[in-house]
Amino acid sequence: MKRPAFIYKVVLFLLSALLSFNLIFAQEKEQEIKELIQSKNFMFRAQVVLPSNGSSRVITSDYDMQLIKDSIAVYLPYFGRAYSASFGTAEGGVRLNTSKFDYKIKNRRKGGWEITIDPQTSDIREMYLIVSPKGSATLNVTSTNRQSISYHGIILKRNTR
Repeated sequence: MKRPAFIYKVVLFLLSALLSFNLIFAQEKEQEIKELIQSKNFMFRAQVVLPSNGSSRVITSDYDMQLIKDSIAVYLPYFGRAYSASFGTAEGGVRLNTSKFDYKIKNRRKGGWEITIDPQTSDIREMYLIVSPKGSATLNVTSTNRQSISYHGIILKRNTR
């Protein structure tokens, strides 16, 4: 009858070791995400589009927003209503490539960050990014000429090409 008590102790030890490892890994991940955000050198990879009207759509291609210290490059799909059209362009989606923008970080109460990006050169008025400590994120894009749209995805270390 002493064997079950020993097995319970071993299982309890293994569970506590696993939980400790997960806690250490989560803290390292949070520190990595924090450093990426503060250095303004990261990529938001969109995985799901959430239009203002209609249902969400899973993204199967690579769409992203990349911050490279003093510039931003946005290449995201768009589904929604446009209030005015740009004539002479066959380009759709949310596209932006500029070095003129404001970048503000705010800590969230329960962990994570709120990032506000205000481009000064396009019809995009504001990009609002909410990032969790584990790196999942939601990006809301507000435009002058279109309905707002949201994207859910993850924060990654930027690819160096």
